[in-house]
This record gives sequence, structure tokens and C-alpha cells, in this order.
Amino acid sequence: SNENTLITNDKGHYSIISLPEWTVKNDGVTTKISKTKYYGTDYVTGTVTITEGLTDYKTLDETFDTYLSQFQYAFKDFRKINEGRTQINGLPTRWFRMTDNVEGTTYETVQYVIQLTSDKVFLLNCSATKDKYTDFEE
Repeated sequence: SNENTLITNDKGHYSIISLPEWTVKNDGVTTKISKTKYYGTDYVTGTVTITEGLTDYKTLDETFDTYLSQFQYAFKDFRKINEGRTQINGLPTRWFRMTDNVEGTTYETVQYVIQLTSDKVFLLNCSATKDKYTDFEE
């Protein structure tokens, strides 16, 4: 489609606007939006994954620090590039940008953490190969 599309995830209790030419898959409370770009005979797929989760931490900073440490533990070649604060739809949000190597390919990811309530959090994970990541920053 060449138009923005409103995607509603009833199980996850959220909606998001998908940009033109991005494919959307809902799987329970997770929504995955992806787009493939071709470079001659090669191609790269960029993805945005939105997940609703529960947290035992009462503040955005505590939740963020926990997710950051989990990523550092889970990804063998984890390298944090930077981190910051922003707002998404008026909600305080923390994010970090990282790289990781999977089977010889380096991926760049930005992970956003949005704490909605004292026990509910949204995670947005944006990822593509490092050399093409900026091609997906639409």
C-alpha cells in the first residue's frame, strides 16, 4: 500500500500507524512491522517490533536499567552506542542504540522503553543490518 495504515492490536491494547510499503503481522500482544529494500541482487529487511510487557519495577528508570542489563547479558557481542530520553505520543521514553553480531552480520538496534503504569511497559525494537540501518529511519 502507498498510504499510512492504522494498525490496532486489541490483545496488546494499542494502535500504531504503519508507513507505506511496510508489512504488518500481529501475533498476540506483539506487532511486527517490516520492510525489505533491495540493493541489486542483495536485500535487507528492517523491522520494528512492538511488545507489551509487565514489569516489577515502578519507575521508567528502573525498568530501563533492567532491560539494558538483560540485553548486555543476552547478546554476546552487545555494544551500546548511546542512550537517551524522548517522548512517544507524550509518554516519557528511554532508549538505547546498540550493535550485535549474529553469524558474521552486524545489526544495529534501537530499543525504546515506555512505562505506561507501575506494572505495564511497551517495548519498541527497531533493527536492521548496521550498514543499512539509516535507510529505514523513515
